[in-house]
Amino acid sequence: KDRADGKYFKKKGEIVEVHDNYKADVKMIETGDLIRLDERMLETVIPKVGGPVRIVKGDDGIRECDGTLQAVDMEKLCCTVALVQGGDKIKVEGLTWDAVCKLATPM
Repeated sequence: KDRADGKYFKKKGEIVEVHDNYKADVKMIETGDLIRLDERMLETVIPKVGGPVRIVKGDDGIRECDGTLQAVDMEKLCCTVALVQGGDKIKVEGLTWDAVCKLATPM
């Protein structure tokens, strides 16, 4: 809300680079502006089931892995993602919504 008098509040952007694990350069979709934001100012986007996602939070073994959203549990506020790691298909259940984010470009 505070950034640029709310110009970017609730607007969509694409993370183009991450700095120190807590800040990101974000290219705004509407304007093309490039801004640096703290992670507290960002919100993940959940795609439709079947859409591409990246795991952005959690266990080091799966964080930063790309997958496909398999299911969304509205009661528990979590989801299931299918990953492919080293040729193996892995189903990860119970991921919180802030642990996954829609990929701007498919895998």
